[in-house]
Amino acid sequence: MTHALSFKKRFYPILLVGRKRQTIRRRKGIAPGDEIKLYSGGDEKIAQHITTVVCKDVKPVYIGTYRVYIEDREIAPRERERLATEDGFNSFAEMYDFILHQYGIPFEGEVITW
Repeated sequence: MTHALSFKKRFYPILLVGRKRQTIRRRKGIAPGDEIKLYSGGDEKIAQHITTVVCKDVKPVYIGTYRVYIEDREIAPRERERLATEDGFNSFAEMYDFILHQYGIPFEGEVITW
């Protein structure tokens, strides 16, 4: 199955060079092996296609008030920082603030890896 994901323009450079290889989203119905078309700048009809990737893994994630659970296991502060940097943020605090304003906290979704 093929899916499309759109990213804010701030992520374009790191998507283009392959530094960002995951995204945290509300449930999208994406499964390992699915094709994902990555876009920058909004609606896919007007957005710029960056690349097409294959999903490697999808894990449930819960982000509460400075607590993060992946697959029902609370992850340590060091793991939270790694999760944030792998998602294209400079720190967990920056990622937390982004998710707070984009989705609200608590947040339940998925970590989609390609």
